[in-house]
Formats: sequence, C-alpha cells, structure tokens
Amino acid sequence: MRLKAFVGPLGDDFPSIFPIVAGVLLFFGTLAYAAGVIDEKNSYFEVRKASLGLAYILTQKGRLSQMEFKSLCDTQAVDYARSKGVKFYAALVPQCDGVKFYDDFRDSVTAGSYEPESCSLTKQGETLDLSEVAKNNPVVVNYPMAVPCPSAGAYTYGLGTVSVVVWR
Repeated sequence: MRLKAFVGPLGDDFPSIFPIVAGVLLFFGTLAYAAGVIDEKNSYFEVRKASLGLAYILTQKGRLSQMEFKSLCDTQAVDYARSKGVKFYAALVPQCDGVKFYDDFRDSVTAGSYEPESCSLTKQGETLDLSEVAKNNPVVVNYPMAVPCPSAGAYTYGLGTVSVVVWR
C-alpha cells in the first residue's frame, strides 16, 4: 500500500510558508514606502519654512532700495540659508509700470523693463541655471514691496516684488 501526498510533518507545512513570507514582505515594504513618503514631506516642509524665513529677512522693512536689498541678501539671508542647508535665489524686481503675472517663476524674476537686483546661494563658482532649479521642486514665494520708482535714486516709491526661490 502506497501513501500518496504525505511528505512528512515539515513537508505538509512547507506550502503554507509562502503566503506567510509574502505577507510579511508586503507589510515591511508598505512600512518602508510610508517612511519614505513621510521623509519626503518633512523635507519639503523644511524647505518651505526656510523660504518663509528668507522672505521675512528680505521683506521686514516693507520698502527697500536695491542697495539695502543687496546688503540684507549678502549678509543675513546667506547666513540663514547656510544654517538651514538650502540654496536660494532672491530677486527684487521693480514693477513701476505695473505688475505683470507670469506662469513660470523664471519669467517673473528675469522679465520686465527694469533691471532686477538679485542674489543667490550656490556652490562656489557655480552659475545659477533657473531651468535646473525647476527640476529640484523649488518653493517660490512672492511678496509686494515698495521700491524707488522710476529709478534707483528716486524719492518716490512704487510697486515692486520680492521673489524668493528655495531648493535643496
């Protein structure tokens, strides 16, 4: 007499081990994915907080000349960005002829009839390419600012914008 389908105590339990292992792997894979998503969101929030801090440094007075902007940017803003571990690009754009709204942040900090004053924190000797920055999921904030109009030495103030772009 032959016994069919009996391999022994371990042999009968062996096929049931595969679903258990698959379930454990699925569980730990889900935990690893969730941890990655949480880290990504936390990193974005840190960059967002750094952008708000930089914007506060540059807009705390409410009206700026281009020399004051450059001074604030080269001292306080650069030190703050280094302490937060982010790179940034900031531009004071006079909008004396009226504000133009653009879909892309690169146009808002480079276009216009007046020359923007800008500063940035990048690696030493590295030139800033705003199209490369766009690939790094930057945080962009824009604030209105009173600037001397129609020229830098004017006694009257008009509308300008401070644009701050922050990324890692």
